[in-house]
Amino acid sequence: MQVYQSKYLTLEVIPEQKFMQVSWSPATAQMTDEIFKAELTRYAEVAEQYRPEKCLIDTSVFGMTIVPETQEWVQANIHSRSLKAGIKKFAYIVSQDIFAQLSIEQTMEESGFVFTTQYFDNQQQAMDWLMAESEVRK
Repeated sequence: MQVYQSKYLTLEVIPEQKFMQVSWSPATAQMTDEIFKAELTRYAEVAEQYRPEKCLIDTSVFGMTIVPETQEWVQANIHSRSLKAGIKKFAYIVSQDIFAQLSIEQTMEESGFVFTTQYFDNQQQAMDWLMAESEVRK
């Protein structure tokens, strides 16, 4: 069920599957750091409310390059909330914008938090991996 939608971001959850989908829109190419932070704060609030274990993040049309200062903000303010919400696995559908994709990967890899994360170029592969129960750390 869809629980949030803006010009930049759509959040959907399937509570019984402990699943959340985060979909970024093409409008992210014009998104500011402040808007990005506000949207991620909304994501964290929804994650805390529904407590998903698995999260699919569709960045296939994500157009913003996340600058190092904003990456640090995400690591300090969002990843800890994701962990506390119970998220264990992240599947990313990769951005076609190489700079945006590299900044997304840097934000995840340098976080210091333990998430099982994989990157995919299609949604079906991402869902198959994400829903494989043996991959979820208990």
